[in-house]
Amino acid sequence: MSGRPPALGMLLVGPLLLSVSFFEAAEALTPTQSSRSRGSGTISAKHREFMDIVAYIIDRNEKRIFGSLTTEWQRKRFIEAFWKRRDPILVTPENEFHIEHMRRWQYVNDVLARDTPMPGWRTDRGRVYLVNGPPFRVHRYPNTQQLWPLEVWEYRDSPRPGMPSFYQIIFFKPRVFNEWRLYSPTVDGPEALLIATPASMSQIDLPRIASKFPIVFSAAQRVAPGYGALGSEAVIARTMAPPPPPRPLGLYYTPEGNVDVAFLSAGPIQLHIQAIGFAHPELEGYLDIAIEVPASETTFVQVDDHYVANYEVELEIETDGAGTWRDTKRQLVARIPKDEFEQVRNLPILFRERVWVLPGSYRVRGLLTEVATHRVGAANAVASVPSLAELVVGSPSLFYVTEDLRAGGDRGDWRPFIPWVGERLRRGYPVGCVVRVLQKGDEAADGLAAPPQNLEIEYRLLRSGSVVWSDHWSGQPAPRLDGSSWSVARTLHLEELPVGKYELQVIARLGGSDGAPPTELGLAGRRSIELVDEFLPLARLLPARSAQEGMASAHHRIGQQFLRRNDFASAREHFERAVRLEPQNPIFQIDAAKTLLLAGELSVAEFLLEGATTRAPDNQEGWATLGLLRIQQGNFPGAIDAYQQSLDVAPGTAVVYNGLAEAYLSIGETPRALEMLELSLQINPEQEQVRQLRDRLRRGDGG
Repeated sequence: MSGRPPALGMLLVGPLLLSVSFFEAAEALTPTQSSRSRGSGTISAKHREFMDIVAYIIDRNEKRIFGSLTTEWQRKRFIEAFWKRRDPILVTPENEFHIEHMRRWQYVNDVLARDTPMPGWRTDRGRVYLVNGPPFRVHRYPNTQQLWPLEVWEYRDSPRPGMPSFYQIIFFKPRVFNEWRLYSPTVDGPEALLIATPASMSQIDLPRIASKFPIVFSAAQRVAPGYGALGSEAVIARTMAPPPPPRPLGLYYTPEGNVDVAFLSAGPIQLHIQAIGFAHPELEGYLDIAIEVPASETTFVQVDDHYVANYEVELEIETDGAGTWRDTKRQLVARIPKDEFEQVRNLPILFRERVWVLPGSYRVRGLLTEVATHRVGAANAVASVPSLAELVVGSPSLFYVTEDLRAGGDRGDWRPFIPWVGERLRRGYPVGCVVRVLQKGDEAADGLAAPPQNLEIEYRLLRSGSVVWSDHWSGQPAPRLDGSSWSVARTLHLEELPVGKYELQVIARLGGSDGAPPTELGLAGRRSIELVDEFLPLARLLPARSAQEGMASAHHRIGQQFLRRNDFASAREHFERAVRLEPQNPIFQIDAAKTLLLAGELSVAEFLLEGATTRAPDNQEGWATLGLLRIQQGNFPGAIDAYQQSLDVAPGTAVVYNGLAEAYLSIGETPRALEMLELSLQINPEQEQVRQLRDRLRRGDGG
């Protein structure tokens, strides 16, 4: 070949596609920007394989729902819910049903496909095995000279409803070279099992043959004692029908890609969520998120000498600047010793998470699944993360003031508190309020600027738009250093207020000097509260959780968000900080290498990728990024090898096949390049430039 077509080089190694390729692997995290933007609803090879695997166990409603989904993220969520719906023991980490079904899938494709050109799962034997499992006994008649090759599968003590405790079904292979067929007593009849032509059938002594093969001809007339031909057909039909799932499907999806909570038997979990945004002197900003599960909504399961409540928590975070992404699933586990259970059983469970983000407005949605019941809850919150240059006062965090906190609370000597997340508050108790302060300026202790001396904070409680209570803070008690910010702690004495609904407003000002009026800094926060007379617990049950996210992971998260905004220089800065803090982390190395590729620093990117693929050889993204690096270096055989390693780890994406097409075309293997382009278009038919290149190569004018 004389050279690569310019359009292909621009398509595959130009900055535009490079930025897209970074997000291809994260498609499940950003449905609103990645997969939904294609608008085609194309199902990936991985999800087509899922539909093959579950073809005989998926029910009609599930198939309808899956067919209506339009994004890869939706399908991923559906698959998780599909297997969980069938998990026989939800509180164990293993899904026994999934493990057994995949074992059956492997068996039918490895063993039952040996004497047929069809995939094992598409055969009658494969279908019955996948749905019903291995038979208790198999009676094989491979070569009797009187009967076609056949097998009698014997099942006993089937757990499926409506099935007899003992039944037999026949598979036979007429004309030897045909496929194995499921025998039907009414359609086939016993004569179909005999090696005979219609003309010679009258000369065969059927009773004598039946006495020679009693098991075969007993099963040929009825599947079990007491069943006639029609009853036998009903049993055979049930062996082919999907088994009913033990619990309802909990997650459904709107056409816009949102998750709707719907249940057939169990109601959704009613939960509360709170999100508060803060700036940070080194890491742009973060959201402190708390989700509270009320005691009345919690299901405890006894495991040995403990009571355990187990939840999976997933966060959706949406902003106009960087689209929607999802925080990976976290486990929320409350494990209470049996002898302490009665004292704390009425306390809510609290999930707390810090998510590092860029300045801006965010919509946060918490999705929580209770493992024991498969019930799902969802709640929404909004939060704003100001930039450091603008920030003086952050949003307030409220909590109950217990006896332990009252002693030193107004002196600012707060102990670690547990935030109050819901709106309802037991009347007659004071409320603690912590407002965090961070201002850019001269560095003070721990690298933080000291809070301004003339800061004032006003607390107001409104009812029906009128102020019914207020309080004021102006320096006493002094703010205390709390991690990456200063905290103003104040007890709000609301004990005398009547029951009802209120709005709390926290307003920050900078007091004027020399008689000048104070400068209004704006509303630091507002939230609705409701005072009630009913019992509400004064403490929160906090399951053991790790400390806040490490600085390296925080830099990595911030870098990912800059990458979503195509701010590659800022992304590179944070990725490199993450690598310096944790130089052995392959995920950090791969993301840093992506931005180095864009900057043309190939040698450093190569060093990072070789280290990452050595430490994490099963990371598909690492190999795919290395393949792109090899293409930019002009090492096309090396690129082919790297991309092939990526395919060995997991099914390929369109970007991987585009990269392979680039490499094969560059070394003159046009047929192989065409093959890769076809595979790429099967995954994503919306690639118009790839389609044009394929058509040119077919015509022979693309080389």
